[in-house]
Amino acid sequence: MSADTLSELLRAVRLRGAIFYYVDGISPWVAEAPAAREIAAAILPGAEHMIEYHVVTEGRCFGALAGGESVELHEGDVIMFPQGDPHVISSAPGMRVAKVDKAFFFSPKPAQLPYVLLQRGERTLAAPIGERPPAAAIGDRPRKPSPLESTDVRGRIHSARATSSIDGASSAAVEHADRMTARLDGGGTERATVVCGFLGCDARPFNPLLAALPRMLHMPGAAAKGGWVGHFIRVAVEEANLKRPGGEAVLERLSEMMFVDVVRRYLEDLPANQTGWLAGLRDRFVGRALGLLHERPSHGWTIDELGDAVGLSRSALHERFAELVGQPPMQYLTQWRMQVASRLLLESTMNVASVALETGYESEAAFSRAFKRLVGVPPATWRRQRMARAGSSVRDATVSTPGSPG
Repeated sequence: MSADTLSELLRAVRLRGAIFYYVDGISPWVAEAPAAREIAAAILPGAEHMIEYHVVTEGRCFGALAGGESVELHEGDVIMFPQGDPHVISSAPGMRVAKVDKAFFFSPKPAQLPYVLLQRGERTLAAPIGERPPAAAIGDRPRKPSPLESTDVRGRIHSARATSSIDGASSAAVEHADRMTARLDGGGTERATVVCGFLGCDARPFNPLLAALPRMLHMPGAAAKGGWVGHFIRVAVEEANLKRPGGEAVLERLSEMMFVDVVRRYLEDLPANQTGWLAGLRDRFVGRALGLLHERPSHGWTIDELGDAVGLSRSALHERFAELVGQPPMQYLTQWRMQVASRLLLESTMNVASVALETGYESEAAFSRAFKRLVGVPPATWRRQRMARAGSSVRDATVSTPGSPG
């Protein structure tokens, strides 16, 4: 393959990372997330699609699609929900939250960060680290600090070391850290710590990777000791804790890198008879064809020229491409051009005629017709709507809505 097709696709669909937070669960505990589209405006304003992932850094727990079968997660496991489905992370299989309160995700962060959410039964109380919530308010009892905390002589909670035995290293002290820790304390003895994060990307006009990924992706041991993802978690914890200049940008890039690593692992483990965009990427001939189309979308490709370039007859390439990717090469090219065009419309000041030329169309009219067929509206209208929607999402995300986790 002459081009890194996966990287090119991720750039075109504008993959970007978001915040991290930590769940410190003491059995029995359960955390349930609503559909990503319902909370994306609070977490990733302007993102069209949101992916949530979780990395188990200590202990064990269970993950599942809401209402689905649970999978057991151990230290070093990564679980991801590429389609943005509602899902559950819990101390035991089959657990659900009585009511998922989406308002929690829109709640403003306290002025003093990080903070702890102590939950016992249906009662929840938030307090900045450094202050101990009134025990009577939640029926609390004296407890040992979590791996993310320590206590002082007055019994106040303080952030200590966000330890991770994944790679045998601990982060530096984080007494004035800027991270969130949600503690779900069921009063038991078994504890698990999970690092949670979010990724945003475009779903339309064309994102073939999303369709190629399952609703739930479990990668056992992806963050195991000595592995790259394990190192990523250690660095991510350090960056979140030390609050150094540029730390937020570092976390975003690390999150994106982890996603790429998980997708590559998934690609390596695909069964031989698997179909879909990733299966096509792996194929010797189709992968080469995808690389050429992604590398030169403005070129006036024909099926004959593409077949000659990859070493197959036009009929053989057409059949092989359609079998693996799910559509013929020229139809794929049209959709890929529209995704490239959408990025140019959003991220540049180029007019529609210039975008048309950049994506292989000789006339603005022909490009506008092709764009409208796929997207439903002309490119100029789509650009105005998307920019207005992005601005609205940013404004909505600043609205304070009190709430607590379900």
